[in-house]
Amino acid sequence: MWLLVAALVAGGLLVFGVAVSHSNVTVSGAQQFAHAGYCSVPGNLSTGGTPLQPGTFLDLVVGEPESNGHYAGAAPANFVQGVGLTCSAPPPGYVRDGFAGDEHHVMPGIHPYYRPGP
Repeated sequence: MWLLVAALVAGGLLVFGVAVSHSNVTVSGAQQFAHAGYCSVPGNLSTGGTPLQPGTFLDLVVGEPESNGHYAGAAPANFVQGVGLTCSAPPPGYVRDGFAGDEHHVMPGIHPYYRPGP
Protein backbone atom coordinates (compact mmCIF):
# COMPACT_ATOMS: atom_id res chain seq x y z
CA MET A 1 0.00 0.00 0.00
CA TRP A 2 2.80 2.48 0.88
CA LEU A 3 4.42 1.71 -2.45
CA LEU A 4 1.22 2.82 -4.19
CA VAL A 5 1.07 6.03 -2.11
CA ALA A 6 4.73 6.79 -2.88
CA ALA A 7 4.14 6.19 -6.59
CA LEU A 8 1.11 8.51 -6.61
CA VAL A 9 3.03 11.26 -4.76
CA ALA A 10 6.00 10.92 -7.13
CA GLY A 11 3.66 11.04 -10.14
CA GLY A 12 1.92 14.13 -8.75
CA LEU A 13 5.22 15.87 -8.17
CA LEU A 14 6.34 15.01 -11.71
CA VAL A 15 3.13 16.45 -13.21
CA PHE A 16 3.47 19.56 -11.03
CA GLY A 17 7.11 20.04 -12.11
CA VAL A 18 6.22 19.73 -15.79
CA ALA A 19 3.30 22.16 -15.42
CA VAL A 20 5.45 24.77 -13.65
CA SER A 21 8.31 24.46 -16.16
CA HIS A 22 5.93 25.01 -19.09
CA SER A 23 3.87 27.81 -17.57
CA ASN A 24 4.33 31.42 -18.61
CA VAL A 25 3.38 33.41 -15.53
CA THR A 26 3.41 37.20 -15.59
CA VAL A 27 2.68 39.35 -12.57
CA SER A 28 0.30 41.98 -13.85
CA GLY A 29 0.47 45.44 -12.33
CA ALA A 30 3.72 44.80 -10.44
CA GLN A 31 4.89 48.38 -11.02
CA GLN A 32 1.86 49.76 -9.22
CA PHE A 33 3.61 48.70 -6.02
CA ALA A 34 7.08 49.90 -6.98
CA HIS A 35 8.66 52.27 -4.47
CA ALA A 36 10.65 55.46 -4.97
CA GLY A 37 12.37 57.95 -2.70
CA TYR A 38 10.61 61.26 -2.14
CA CYS A 39 11.40 64.34 -0.06
CA SER A 40 8.76 65.93 2.14
CA VAL A 41 7.68 69.53 1.65
CA PRO A 42 6.05 71.97 4.09
CA GLY A 43 2.61 70.70 5.06
CA ASN A 44 3.41 66.98 4.69
CA LEU A 45 2.26 64.82 7.59
CA SER A 46 3.24 61.42 8.95
CA THR A 47 0.59 58.70 8.83
CA GLY A 48 -0.19 59.64 12.44
CA GLY A 49 -0.79 63.28 11.49
CA THR A 50 2.44 64.72 12.90
CA PRO A 51 4.04 67.40 10.67
CA LEU A 52 7.15 66.21 8.83
CA GLN A 53 10.27 68.32 8.68
CA PRO A 54 10.70 69.54 5.06
CA GLY A 55 13.36 67.47 3.33
CA THR A 56 12.57 64.26 5.22
CA PHE A 57 13.32 61.19 3.06
CA LEU A 58 10.16 59.19 2.34
CA ASP A 59 10.00 55.67 0.91
CA LEU A 60 6.65 55.77 -0.90
CA VAL A 61 4.79 53.86 -3.57
CA VAL A 62 5.43 55.50 -6.95
CA GLY A 63 2.86 58.26 -7.43
CA GLU A 64 1.71 58.27 -3.80
CA PRO A 65 2.24 62.04 -3.40
CA GLU A 66 -0.52 62.53 -6.00
CA SER A 67 -2.97 60.20 -4.25
CA ASN A 68 -2.23 60.57 -0.53
CA GLY A 69 -2.89 63.98 1.03
CA HIS A 70 -0.30 63.33 3.76
CA TYR A 71 2.44 63.60 1.12
CA ALA A 72 0.93 66.09 -1.35
CA GLY A 73 3.66 67.83 -3.32
CA ALA A 74 6.51 65.61 -2.04
CA ALA A 75 9.33 65.78 -4.58
CA PRO A 76 11.34 62.87 -5.97
CA ALA A 77 14.67 62.48 -4.17
CA ASN A 78 17.87 63.33 -6.05
CA PHE A 79 20.24 60.56 -7.06
CA VAL A 80 23.77 61.88 -6.53
CA GLN A 81 26.67 59.88 -7.95
CA GLY A 82 28.70 58.44 -5.08
CA VAL A 83 25.91 59.12 -2.57
CA GLY A 84 22.70 57.55 -3.89
CA LEU A 85 19.19 58.77 -3.16
CA THR A 86 19.12 61.85 -0.97
CA CYS A 87 17.01 64.85 -0.08
CA SER A 88 20.16 66.97 0.19
CA ALA A 89 21.23 69.29 -2.59
CA PRO A 90 24.02 67.94 -4.78
CA PRO A 91 27.54 69.05 -3.84
CA PRO A 92 28.99 72.15 -5.53
CA GLY A 93 30.31 71.34 -8.99
CA TYR A 94 27.80 68.55 -9.66
CA VAL A 95 25.60 68.86 -12.75
CA ARG A 96 22.21 67.43 -13.66
CA ASP A 97 22.51 64.58 -16.17
CA GLY A 98 18.99 63.31 -16.85
CA PHE A 99 17.44 60.73 -14.57
CA ALA A 100 18.80 57.78 -12.62
CA GLY A 101 17.61 54.42 -13.88
CA ASP A 102 18.09 50.69 -13.92
CA GLU A 103 21.89 51.00 -13.81
CA HIS A 104 21.47 52.78 -10.46
CA HIS A 105 18.95 50.23 -9.20
CA VAL A 106 16.04 52.68 -9.14
CA MET A 107 12.93 52.98 -11.28
CA PRO A 108 13.84 54.96 -14.43
CA GLY A 109 12.53 58.45 -15.05
CA ILE A 110 11.79 59.51 -11.47
CA HIS A 111 14.97 60.63 -9.69
CA PRO A 112 17.06 63.52 -11.07
CA TYR A 113 20.63 62.27 -11.57
CA TYR A 114 23.62 64.43 -10.59
CA ARG A 115 27.28 63.73 -11.34
CA PRO A 116 30.52 65.69 -11.00
CA GLY A 117 30.76 68.41 -13.65
CA PRO A 118 33.26 68.44 -16.50
